[in-house]
Amino acid sequence: MIKEDYTKINEQNAGEIVGRILEAAKTEAGEVLERARKEAGAIREKARLEADEKVRLERGQLERELEKLKEKIFSTINLEKKRVLLEGKNTLITQVFDLVGQKAAEFRGAAGYAGFFRDAVLEGIKIVGDKKVELFYSSLDDKLVSDKIMAEIKKNNLEASWKKSDFKDLGVIIQSADGKKMFDNRFAARLRRKYDELYMRLLREV
Repeated sequence: MIKEDYTKINEQNAGEIVGRILEAAKTEAGEVLERARKEAGAIREKARLEADEKVRLERGQLERELEKLKEKIFSTINLEKKRVLLEGKNTLITQVFDLVGQKAAEFRGAAGYAGFFRDAVLEGIKIVGDKKVELFYSSLDDKLVSDKIMAEIKKNNLEASWKKSDFKDLGVIIQSADGKKMFDNRFAARLRRKYDELYMRLLREV
C-alpha cells in the first residue's frame, strides 16, 4: 500500500515538474519571441532611419550638384549674351569708323577743311619742334598751300618747304629738314591715334 502511494506521488511530482518545466519553457519562449520582435522592430527602425538619412544625404548632394549645374548654365548664358552683345557693338563701331572714313573724303570740300588743314600743319610743326621743316601734302590740297598759311608759319620764325605727294588723305606729314624727326598728321593717322579712346567711348554709348 505504501509502495503504491509512493509510486503515485512520484508520478504526480514528475507530472508537476514536467508541467512547471513546460510552463517555464513556454514563458521563456514567449519572452524570447517578444525580445526578438522588439529587436526586429529596432533593427527595422534603425534600417529605416539609416535609409532616410542616406536618401537625405543623396538628395542634398543631388541638389548641390543641380545648383552648380544651374550656376554653370546661367554663367554660360550670360557670357554668351555678353559675347553676342559685344560682337554687335563691335560691328556697329566698325560701321561707325567706316562711315567716318567715307565722310572724311567729303570733308575736303567742306567749308571747315581749310581750318583743319591749317591746324594740322601748325600742330605738326610744333610737335616736330625744328625751325626748318618739310611739309608733305596731297596734290588735292594745292589750293590750301596759300600765302596766308605760309605767312603764319614765318611769323613764328619757322621755315617750311612744301612737298607735293601722291597720297589722297586729308592733312599733312611734317618732317624735320634733316629727316630725323617726322610726324604724320593726316586724318587717318589722327584717327588711329584716337582709335582706342573713341572705341571705348562708343562702346559705352552704343
